[in-house]
Amino acid sequence: MRCFVRITLITAAIFICGSTYVLGQNTDAKKQDKEIKIEQKTEYELIVIDPGFESWYSLRNVKSKHKSEAYYKNWNNRYAIEWNRLYRKGTRNIDSDIDYNLNTDYGFELNHKLYYYFRFWEETNGRMLIKRNVK
Repeated sequence: MRCFVRITLITAAIFICGSTYVLGQNTDAKKQDKEIKIEQKTEYELIVIDPGFESWYSLRNVKSKHKSEAYYKNWNNRYAIEWNRLYRKGTRNIDSDIDYNLNTDYGFELNHKLYYYFRFWEETNGRMLIKRNVK
């Protein structure tokens, strides 16, 4: 039993010291040769359960890049603020709040789709959430 304990302790000592030494060799040189980058990326998905939205969206889904993600983010932020205000007020046809953060990177696709969801809602409910100045 003592022999087993000693081997375990020696093995544990090698693993503990392994972060800086591998059998007497310094691994700092190895760390300089290879730099490991760990990217944490959160993906967001917008799921719309309103009937008719997907077909409406597919007919109007023009993903041209002439409007930037910043354009959609700006509009979505304004829409979400108004949407949430109306939700707190108890407005009919708005039965949940939207947790939209302007500082979160949702990606172009989600921002594009969310923008068009707000447009869909306006069209199907006959009510403008935000007045847009069209020149």
